[in-house]
Amino acid sequence: MDESITNARDAARKLLEAQMQARLEAVEALVASQDAEDALLAQLAEVRAQHQREWAEAERLGWSRQELRRLKLRPPHTTAERAPRLRRSRGGDSASGATTPAAPPATAKPSAEPDTSASGGMPTVSPGTPMTDAAPSPLGV
Repeated sequence: MDESITNARDAARKLLEAQMQARLEAVEALVASQDAEDALLAQLAEVRAQHQREWAEAERLGWSRQELRRLKLRPPHTTAERAPRLRRSRGGDSASGATTPAAPPATAKPSAEPDTSASGGMPTVSPGTPMTDAAPSPLGV
């Protein structure tokens, strides 16, 4: 075999080995940080459970939620306070498994005209919207 081919092959092999080593080190670092994160999340779960038990004990002993808050104490975290869940994106390649953060619910701007599109021409009022200029309810409510 030609010496230039041998030299090129050896140089390519060294380059590939260096790249492989860097990739392996990156995976090792990623595994270590993931393990550390898992340990901290487990510790956080334990601390939150303890906080929940202590808060319940304080309430059992007669402290009200308002009194505890006046003492600058935070109520325990609830599952509703988690970070937004990821959901699958609707567009694009669904086989890729790509996820996007769940968008907060859209809030419609109040319109001067009532929405009659889905009610056969009759105005509708969404929950939480005050009714104005509406006829009194026959139930007196």
